[in-house]
Amino acid sequence: MPAKRNTPTKQQVKRAFIEIVNEKGLERLSMSDIARRAGVNRGTLYLHYTDKYDLMRQLEDEALDRLAGILFAPLPAGGVSTPGDLVPDDAILEALRYVRDERDFFKVLVSPGGDTEFVERVKNMIGRSIFDEIRQSGLRQASDPDMPDEYVREIVLGGVVAVIRRWLETETREPAELIACLIGRTRDVALENLLE
Repeated sequence: MPAKRNTPTKQQVKRAFIEIVNEKGLERLSMSDIARRAGVNRGTLYLHYTDKYDLMRQLEDEALDRLAGILFAPLPAGGVSTPGDLVPDDAILEALRYVRDERDFFKVLVSPGGDTEFVERVKNMIGRSIFDEIRQSGLRQASDPDMPDEYVREIVLGGVVAVIRRWLETETREPAELIACLIGRTRDVALENLLE
């Protein structure tokens, strides 16, 4: 029975967090604001979160874990054969549907009043998996030996993140399938031009 009570409360806290960051920004948000808006006791809130940054980090960690689970599920037998196989198109589409369903949360994180480090956390999560796979597969034979890996990473991931950020800014008007196609093209063009 307690698990059922915790779920709505956690959702109420998340909703309150989103609404207040939208209204005030992260810096002006307080735990009292969240407790009041969520309809929970402030002491109860502090049992689960040390402060607003811990709350934000836990919410982000949950979202990133969910995205990683979607994007990096094991590939079918046969392994990696092309750069596009590193993150299959259907995984990108499912991840975009998750982002769309949690649009308010992701949008508040990438907004000027949100978490300035969140985009970098997303890039690190995606980049670490993709570029580890590229290194292990031998795909990364620098076509330009003077181009350091961190710039290759930024070119590939920067384009993908920019497309998602823009989609959030437009209230996810376009269908997830179109955005998945754009991301696939961005990823494939960048990888094909940067990998031999």
